[in-house]
Amino acid sequence: MKRQMLAATLLLCLSEVIAAPVPQSTAFTYQGSLSANGQPANGSFDLTFKLFDAPTGGSQVGSTITMQAFPVANGLFTTDLDFPGAFTGSQTWLEVTVAGQVLTPRQAVNTAPVAQYALNGVTGPRGATGATGATGVAGAPGATGATGAAGATGATGPVGATGATGIAGVTGTTGATGATGSNASATPFIFLSSVGVSGIDNAGAAQNVGANLTTNSAGDAVRGTLLPLSGHMSTPLIVDGLDINGQVVLPLMFTGPLQVLPTGITLTKLTGVLNPASFVIINIGVKSTMKAQLYRYERQGGGSGMLAPIPGTICTFTDASSGTLQTYSDIAAAGMISTCNSTFSVTIPAGDAVMIAISMTTSTTSGQPLSITFPVSASMSVQGN
Repeated sequence: MKRQMLAATLLLCLSEVIAAPVPQSTAFTYQGSLSANGQPANGSFDLTFKLFDAPTGGSQVGSTITMQAFPVANGLFTTDLDFPGAFTGSQTWLEVTVAGQVLTPRQAVNTAPVAQYALNGVTGPRGATGATGATGVAGAPGATGATGAAGATGATGPVGATGATGIAGVTGTTGATGATGSNASATPFIFLSSVGVSGIDNAGAAQNVGANLTTNSAGDAVRGTLLPLSGHMSTPLIVDGLDINGQVVLPLMFTGPLQVLPTGITLTKLTGVLNPASFVIINIGVKSTMKAQLYRYERQGGGSGMLAPIPGTICTFTDASSGTLQTYSDIAAAGMISTCNSTFSVTIPAGDAVMIAISMTTSTTSGQPLSITFPVSASMSVQGN
């Protein structure tokens, strides 16, 4: 069963919070879709669920949930998951194992399950004051005072004593408490960028046409490709001015359409998928390493008006199947996917633009020639807030 064949949907079922003695359950409903060989799966499968504090690696949060011989019908299964005390306001990721096979990537647990934290955690703002109760009924008039004794003619008798105060009216009922305010979290920005289009080779077979990554005889990067912060380019922007680390060093002035940032933004994550655009013959014993890096185009942000690398934003591609650096010892087949994932925190001022440069270096221990041209297609995403 291939990991690409599993699709899962995370659902959280919460009832309306009302005044009741029964506490809110911490369980949520998980619905998954499972396929085998391209067809909906049927039968019983051993399922395991774990929470982690990171999309890869990291530490497990809470206990492990194991379900032996769980029934799957027409590719669908639904079950309740409960990780008491696991949701404390920090982001978590769910890892699912089917019949001993760990499925990747882990699935981010989104806002709904984490909202359980609000039941026992941060208190919402005070509700609005209830309406004033109705005025109580006026008390009964006091008894009439006794008539004074008849005095001598002409003199007025004394005024009778003031009657007793009437009984106070009943206190009005207290108005209903206002609803508790929500603790909504900010939604991050996601920028997507890609290069490559579909085409037909000389033999009439479909292939991807992408960017060429080139190294010299010393294995240094000499040619790469440049992508804007977001958008798709069928024809790559070639970058020839690279140093031995693959960084752009020539005073390149980008003349294409730029997405100038209207306001300052903090970028926090760079991820990508890269694969050979066609069959590439590589000398035996040669290792090729591809990487992507963010560049700041300082056109309007008070800089030099040139491309400048943003420190700490390099993302190295690794083989998606083994987790090691991509090493090709003979032939790199089209569709052989590599991935990269890098986190950081950099702030780009308003008026500047951000570019993504992809390059390659090669190395060997067998003395083979290192001058290689490697055609690739790529899809990148940059996250910010």
